[in-house]
Amino acid sequence: MASKEMVVNVEVLNLSIDENNLLYEWQGQAQMMLDYGIHSADAQQAEDEAKAELAVVVAELDSFIREQPDRYGMTKVTESTGANAIVIQEEHIAATKALNNARHEARVLKAAVDAIGHRKSALQGMTDLFLRQWYADPKSAEQWARRIAPFSIV
Repeated sequence: MASKEMVVNVEVLNLSIDENNLLYEWQGQAQMMLDYGIHSADAQQAEDEAKAELAVVVAELDSFIREQPDRYGMTKVTESTGANAIVIQEEHIAATKALNNARHEARVLKAAVDAIGHRKSALQGMTDLFLRQWYADPKSAEQWARRIAPFSIV
């Protein structure tokens, strides 16, 4: 199972927000989330395939070692000697490295998707502030009461 190479450069992901162009920023948000979500799913699939490939390599090496233990420097194969012989084989090392690389790629892309989600939250907050002309109203009941008290009719 050869996994496809991921061609996503997370370093070029622009998470900055132009506060003077919120409409434009909102227009690109959904597409950015979709694009990176798809890349993240592809990376997860590549990780799953690498994990399955490692399992196949382990099974094949276990079978080879049990059939011809003398080729691997053993006279008798036990569970622990067989497992120890498997992890030092080049095929196992390469498959483990491929799995680790796929896991790293999947984690990086998940972090990118999370960051885009945080960008959306920031956009929501900035839009709320923009609608209030960049002025935040008091949030607590006491603050609100103090703000409207001068205008109250008693």
